[in-house]
Amino acid sequence: MDFYRIRKLGKGAFSDVFLIKNRQDDTFYCQKVMKPRYLKHVGNEKKILNILSKIKHPNIINFIQEEKMYNSTSLIFEYMFINLLNFYKQYEEHLKFYRICDYAWQLTNALQFIHRLFIIHCDLKPENIMINKQFTQLKIIDFG
Repeated sequence: MDFYRIRKLGKGAFSDVFLIKNRQDDTFYCQKVMKPRYLKHVGNEKKILNILSKIKHPNIINFIQEEKMYNSTSLIFEYMFINLLNFYKQYEEHLKFYRICDYAWQLTNALQFIHRLFIIHCDLKPENIMINKQFTQLKIIDFG
């Protein structure tokens, strides 16, 4: 696939995250570019993502591909609109009881799924839970 960067979405301790677009079909994706000094840590996340990419789940982020360029590695994921923390801060009026119940069900469903595969998410927090643009679907991210 041929991508180009739109803008930076955020940064973490180990990586920078960008919104990218596929030139062929105009689909948006998320690119996690690992910082060079932390490239040795990408191996564990890649192993988990390869397992999860073969066994799809609606509440686990879809891993698209890995890209290696010069001295950096990036991981390409489906694009999700907003993380749970920012959703709470920016769209509090959308946080109704039925939606909280639905999000709780989706989250426990995803955790049950990965636990059956003997995978434990070691950094589960609102910033690692993403929500789609319609606010209907939640997905767990960042298995590093």
